[in-house]
Amino acid sequence: MKIVSCFSGLEEITPLIRAGADELYCGIKELAPFGHGCLPLGDIGKAIRKIHAAGKRSALAVNHIYLCH
Repeated sequence: MKIVSCFSGLEEITPLIRAGADELYCGIKELAPFGHGCLPLGDIGKAIRKIHAAGKRSALAVNHIYLCH
């Protein structure tokens, strides 16, 4: 069984991994995600590096993109 968990801040990553999460995902505020679990675009690289350093997988949830003209 694979455990996948949403996170909404960098400080949540380590406790979720310790609790058994195999993969972590979040949205990006600038891409209009649905619900909670949103990071600012500037934090996504830090989050991915932290997750991968722990040997886990990361995913990005994108539910809608607003096109600006």
